Parts: sequence; structure tokens; C-alpha cells
Amino acid sequence: DVLFELPSNAPTDAVFILHDQLGRQVLRGEFAGLQYRFARGGLADGIYFFRVEMKGVGAYSGKVVLK
Repeated sequence: DVLFELPSNAPTDAVFILHDQLGRQVLRGEFAGLQYRFARGGLADGIYFFRVEMKGVGAYSGKVVLK
């Protein structure tokens, strides 16, 4: 598991969205307050791209490599 944490001044209604290399959404989860615990579940090895949206606007994005 990986814990994503937002700054203390961030809105508490954030959403974590994960896409595969083809741009398909493979995961969507709500933050619990300022934290989101990412669990791999059944995702295959590979490179994924995440986006954190707050109030419908993308605020953070990055890459996750699963091995």
C-alpha cells in the first residue's frame, strides 16, 4: 500500500484517479480527509498515471510503477 497525503490547507473532497498507459481509467477512489491509501489490488505490473482532483479540478498528477 502507498499513502497519498494532501497539504493541510487542501479541500477534503479530493478524488484519486488512476489510468493505464492507454488512458483507460482503472481505479477511482475518494480521499478520507486528507489521505488516500492506494492498494494495488489486482492491477498488473506496469506504468500507471494518477491524478488527484479537488472540486473537479486536477491539482496533482504523477506516475506509479508497479512491479
